[in-house]
Amino acid sequence: MASGEVHRTQLAHERTYLAWWRTGLAGIAAGFAVGRVLPEIVGGTNWPYIALGTVLTACGLAAMVYGILHYRELQAALREDGHATGAPHQD
Repeated sequence: MASGEVHRTQLAHERTYLAWWRTGLAGIAAGFAVGRVLPEIVGGTNWPYIALGTVLTACGLAAMVYGILHYRELQAALREDGHATGAPHQD
């Protein structure tokens, strides 16, 4: 793989990594809003909102962890042989 292609691939991996982080942060924010803010606005029984907020927050954290693991895996593959499995190919 030429150095220009490797650089483009690395930039694509970084954009994907940041997209996973944005998704995770959005999940955490949604979980906080549903689990903490919405029960105060709506009133009534709190546990369904807290449960849903917890699930959304856990999904956000899982997205961030997955993004980190995936990014490290692809970076290691690029360092080893200059080609990452799962990287977009341009013909």
